[in-house]
Amino acid sequence: MQRLTTSDRKTCLQCKVEKPTDEFYKNKSGLNGLHSKCKPCLNDCRYAKKYGLSLEEYQTMKELPCVICGNPGEVIDHCHVSGKVRNRLCQPCNMALGGFKDNPDLCRKAADYLEQHATIND
Repeated sequence: MQRLTTSDRKTCLQCKVEKPTDEFYKNKSGLNGLHSKCKPCLNDCRYAKKYGLSLEEYQTMKELPCVICGNPGEVIDHCHVSGKVRNRLCQPCNMALGGFKDNPDLCRKAADYLEQHATIND
């Protein structure tokens, strides 16, 4: 394993943590040819901007569980028509809503179907 030297490390402008240089995207105009923010911080900034959230709002939302099943949230759910952020979902719940084309009536019909055909386990 190669040992890191001080030149192989950089402090992120956002989180203020010193990290290996491979934790930074390349940037020709940046100091040492690297971006000033580490990859996770830069990605957070990009996603916050994409969803119209402040960085703090985005980082808070990232920590939330899925509002449907309570599992760890992985996706920021948003309306594909308006772009409005709705909440945090796990990938399976997000895929389920997408499969129903975000149509509440179809979701209700699916729930009714499951209840009508439920099997009781002993």
